[in-house]
Amino acid sequence: MFEARLVQGSLLKKVLESVKDLVTDANFDCSATGFSLQAMDSSHVALVSLLLRSEGFEHYRCDRNISMGAKNDGETNENELAGKKQREEHSD
Repeated sequence: MFEARLVQGSLLKKVLESVKDLVTDANFDCSATGFSLQAMDSSHVALVSLLLRSEGFEHYRCDRNISMGAKNDGETNENELAGKKQREEHSD
């Protein structure tokens, strides 16, 4: 099971907004130590490497390593990224 909760979901939204212009396909890797992403841009010039450690979340639980794929088709719904609330939660 994977659960992650941030007190201020807008921070995650800002991070994802900054990455979406570079990366179209990415895998988010979740482990007991944190939530990470490593991906190249489409022209293979820029490398994006992101690590959000488990200590940075209000609540974080990852019982087994999980990889979640994400595709950016250019039409990002901001409400889907971080929602309208300040407190965000994701469960898998």
